[in-house]
Amino acid sequence: MPLFAARMLIIGGCASALFFAGALEVRAQTACCECHPPNDPNTSSCLTVQVSKLNAEDDCVPLPNNVGLANGWTCKKTPLSSTKCKAVSAGGVCKTTPVDAYSMVGEAVAGSTAAPAQSKPAPAILPQLNTKIPGLVLNAGDGESSSLLAQYISGVYRYAVSIVAIVSAIMFIYGAFLYLVSGATSQQIQKGKDIMLDAVVGLILVLSATAILRTINPATIRLNALNISLIVPIDYQFRGDEGLEGTGAAGEPKEAIVQAVIEGSKLAGVDPCIMLAICEHETGLRSIWNGWPNNPKENAIAFGPCQVLATNFHDQSPLAKRLRKEFPDFPEGVAPDPRQMSKTAKLVIGDWFLQNPKAAAFAAADIFRSASYRGNELVGVAAFGAGGGSIQTWRTATACSVKSGVKISGGGDAKAFADSCIPNEVAIVSKITDKRPEKCPESNYECVDLKADKTATLRGHCRNNPNQECKGMKTRDFVQYVIKAYPRMVQKYRCAG
Repeated sequence: MPLFAARMLIIGGCASALFFAGALEVRAQTACCECHPPNDPNTSSCLTVQVSKLNAEDDCVPLPNNVGLANGWTCKKTPLSSTKCKAVSAGGVCKTTPVDAYSMVGEAVAGSTAAPAQSKPAPAILPQLNTKIPGLVLNAGDGESSSLLAQYISGVYRYAVSIVAIVSAIMFIYGAFLYLVSGATSQQIQKGKDIMLDAVVGLILVLSATAILRTINPATIRLNALNISLIVPIDYQFRGDEGLEGTGAAGEPKEAIVQAVIEGSKLAGVDPCIMLAICEHETGLRSIWNGWPNNPKENAIAFGPCQVLATNFHDQSPLAKRLRKEFPDFPEGVAPDPRQMSKTAKLVIGDWFLQNPKAAAFAAADIFRSASYRGNELVGVAAFGAGGGSIQTWRTATACSVKSGVKISGGGDAKAFADSCIPNEVAIVSKITDKRPEKCPESNYECVDLKADKTATLRGHCRNNPNQECKGMKTRDFVQYVIKAYPRMVQKYRCAG
């Protein structure tokens, strides 16, 4: 009897060890962080994010900055375990069900001083598995990289290890049963021993594979996200081939122009205060053309209170199509060739903008909205002034990555400019025609020592080549002007939103 009890104790202990071994979890590719929204330190929001977005796998503190959450978000350092990363109602510590951290980018939280969101990232698209894998919850990530395959393989592996552990435990118990009830039959005793040994060895082989690889190099068991470069949807007509310096005429603007800018901006779904600040810089909120009054109108290329380029509104332009949808009387058939617009066509389109300031404001706001890459309004302002192509070319040359959700209303500190990849001065590049090549590639497309000519076009030379002339834009100055003017517009015209 004592021998029988000893055998049972050994068998029970081994079986328990096998079951616990089967519960070993492959290192997760996502982390669950306990974070607190602005001005609400007592509310715990559980945010899930790829481990690669943290400075270290066990440090959630940098999550708000790395993901691009609104100012004021804070996260506790240690990630939550799977048992705690649940809503309070499910036995966890989270106020609500855990959500993807990127779904909170740009979100306004009740009681927060953070700027309200004006646009949200596109909703994540997750594949629907035909066969559900227990414990596998896919996380879409940030849209720039995909770890779905890594998550799937990791989930399958964990599930397979669990099955192996269960089967091994059953076989071990079966072998132990044969060993216990075999009596004096040596053949049955040996068979029971062999089954128990095979079960243990099989499980050790499965579990030791991970341990061996982790010992050699931990990176071999960690499937990183697939870095997929996405195509940035930038309409080529935004690659303006002229840089414009703001006219900034003195004196009070006409109330009718101000109202036209507000109405046109709202129609385009853009904060009117941003467009008022942009248009004030460009024309002093007057319906004029670039270089007015020294530059004859027939030589002008930009018109209206916000100085939209006539060349951006040829007949095939998506901009012109959206404008014509709201304003059916916009000229049609005057500029059929997108690569060559005559002076007459420019004047026809320009005169129409001068006579229709609301439509001109709508067109400018439409350009700004489309150029605000990933909801970053600083990028939208910079691209409006220099052309989206110029900013994109500089950003590619300098390998600068834009953070999402940076707002004009949030102010323009050094971090905001760094997150938005705003150059001090940028060369204006042309993709509309093949007549002029891109300028200053050896200088990362930076055009310096800029001075305005009589048409209000800024001209200078390439940063690394003083003999190479170029057209450019004082991008940082332009963006800073808009940021500083924005609160004044809010206070003066009550136009925010």
